[in-house]
Parts: sequence; C-alpha cells; structure tokens
Amino acid sequence: MASDNAAPEASPEATLPEATLAEASTEFEPPPAPAVPEEAPSTVVSGHTYDWNGDPLEGVLLQFYIIPRGYGDVYQIYSGPDGGYGFELPEGVYNVLATYYFSDDPGDYADLVTESGEINVPITGPPGLIIDWYLP
Repeated sequence: MASDNAAPEASPEATLPEATLAEASTEFEPPPAPAVPEEAPSTVVSGHTYDWNGDPLEGVLLQFYIIPRGYGDVYQIYSGPDGGYGFELPEGVYNVLATYYFSDDPGDYADLVTESGEINVPITGPPGLIIDWYLP
C-alpha cells in the first residue's frame, strides 16, 4: 500500500501555468544576423604588353605603387603568354610602371611605355580601366 505522505510526481509542464508557457514561446526572437563587412571599393586595371613588332610580350612586370608611396604599398603582376594582365586594386591613386627583364643581368631591362609614350602612369580610373604597354 502506498504512503499517503508521498508527493505526486509532477512533469515540467505542470510546474508552470499554461499562460506562462504560451507567453514564453511567443517572446523569443532569434539573434540578429552577423554584420557582413562591406567590401572596399576597387578598380580593375587590365591590358596587354607588346614587343617592338607589336607581338604579345609575356613576363612583363607591372607594378602599381599607391600614392603617396609608403612602405609595402606596391602591387605586382606579370603579363601572361598572350601579353595580357588584369589586377583588381583597392580604391586609391597609383603610379603604374611596366618593366621587361631580358635576363638576370643587372641593367638588362627596359621600361615599357603607353601609346602616348608615358613610362610611369598615374591612375585613378574607374573600374574597367585598360592600359596597353609597348617596348620602345
């Protein structure tokens, strides 16, 4: 025979009034979505490099120096087999220099020029800026 002094077992739901359970379920809001950092604006600079004959020139070193120039503020890329290059730069003002090294010997290189004859080109252009380079 069971003792009269034993307390009846209660379920967790039985310990809270029904109204409290309903309120608790409607008050929950999901946490806000994490902030997505905005991408810094950028400029795409692309073009081709050509030799004396107007043929594509592979292996031209293109250097983009941010202005004002500080330590480490240079981006580099080499032209590909078709003479083409493309680089996405953070927004800013840059000087661009294209150099072709004929060999590893010091002084055995040439700076390429643009159609207008510029060697060191300042750029602040919009996305899609195209600069072609030629051996002088």
